[in-house]
Amino acid sequence: GSIEWSDELLTEEERLLFHNLAIFAGGFTVEAAEIVCRKQRSLQDDNQLLRTDFDILDGITSLVDKSLLTANEQSDGNYRFRMLEVVREYALEFFEESNDFDVVAKSHADYFLALAEEAEPHLSIAPSVQGLHRLEDDHDNLRAALRWSLEHNTEMAARLAAALRYFWSRHNHLIEARKWFEMVLEKGGLDTPAAVRFKLLNGNGMFAKQQGDYVMARKMYEIGLAEGRSANDGPQIASSSRGLGMVAIKQADFGTARKYLEEGLAISRKLNDKFGIALSLSMLGDLARLEGNSLEARSHFEASLVISRQLDDKWFLTGNLNNLGFVAFDLGDHGSASLHFTEALAMVR
Repeated sequence: GSIEWSDELLTEEERLLFHNLAIFAGGFTVEAAEIVCRKQRSLQDDNQLLRTDFDILDGITSLVDKSLLTANEQSDGNYRFRMLEVVREYALEFFEESNDFDVVAKSHADYFLALAEEAEPHLSIAPSVQGLHRLEDDHDNLRAALRWSLEHNTEMAARLAAALRYFWSRHNHLIEARKWFEMVLEKGGLDTPAAVRFKLLNGNGMFAKQQGDYVMARKMYEIGLAEGRSANDGPQIASSSRGLGMVAIKQADFGTARKYLEEGLAISRKLNDKFGIALSLSMLGDLARLEGNSLEARSHFEASLVISRQLDDKWFLTGNLNNLGFVAFDLGDHGSASLHFTEALAMVR
């Protein structure tokens, strides 16, 4: 259906704000609106940008009062606002025809790229539940930013997709993640900055491995390993080697797995990369347990546990405790198994 509209409902600045806020998909916070919509007026006649002295919070409150926005209180006491989709489509119809739509769309993409890159380091080693939930709340905005940047700025799209890889992995958005990564890799190609390209290759390998697509996973890790060796990039070589080692384990090629995992461990030790060392040791423990060597597995898991305690990485620490519990059970040491599982359970809670 259509919406009956009267300009008398809104002031000029409220109307501009209403159109600006339509850039948000799935809702927004006041902070996001302040940053994305707070732009100087352009010099063009067809102007859709707000005055710098306009109070955005007052404008949002007025739009809520006029039923053009809904407000929902979050668990932290802050509010999240959104438009009904039919209202958003109406607002976008006018805004997309303005000269300033891409200015605000770029501001929107910049904001959500910064949000994703700020969250990224907190999701790789010891995931922040709060950070994961924030990204989930803004998943539609992140998708919109990816769509816009794929058309207008492929490097931004590559950075955004790369920053989201652990979020997509932790929350199991694997099919969608692989589609985004494939589009970004295809469009950006070798022009993507090396560090970002490696994250894309590694992330795509991780998604494929989680889905059981070991052929694609191995291909992604092999490309990452080759490019890492060409650039003499130790962290990239170590990470790609670990990826290939885990794929080989999944395919029961234990000899190949050991070769890659030991290479990753040696490089991580050379770099004094504590997390890389602990991760390699844990993977070697998995391999030894699969080969039926519980004593070797226990030695690797214990060494990994020491480092994960030093790093205070509760997520990884829990995994090591569980692994030691399984090995102790295999060895018939039920008392130790119970202690390890009890500590792991308490930590998870």
